[in-house]
Amino acid sequence: MLLQANIGGFSGRPATVIAVLDENEHRLYIDRAIAMRPERAKEEAGLITNQPQEDFDYQFSEKDFRQAFQDFRFYQNSGRLAFGNSAQQARPTVEIDKITESGTNFAIYGEITNEQFAVIALCFFAKKTTQAQSALNAFDIYDDFNEWETI
Repeated sequence: MLLQANIGGFSGRPATVIAVLDENEHRLYIDRAIAMRPERAKEEAGLITNQPQEDFDYQFSEKDFRQAFQDFRFYQNSGRLAFGNSAQQARPTVEIDKITESGTNFAIYGEITNEQFAVIALCFFAKKTTQAQSALNAFDIYDDFNEWETI
């Protein structure tokens, strides 16, 4: 599945980052980072953005940050996040600052760029997408189960 993040408001120029999600293996490949283009890379691409635009699939906001950092750490620590040559500058540097009863606090060292934050947003979007697909698959399995006849 093709994913696209359009992110602005952090360090540097607003950016578009394109990624490919392998829904079966739950792997995310960050393909390239470019200057922001509001239109979808391809019609079927899932689009997450924090920018004001009409066409998008998810409006990313501050309420999503904590979960987005956790999802980034999931992909990074499980070896399921890869970067192409045209996306190396988008690799975020995020560390755990502390863990409290209310959750994990993350620290960003240096100024995070729009490209780097787009990768974090893509991890969030990819995780949401795979969770939604897993739920739909569970309904299909349940529906198949209900078709069985009792003798």
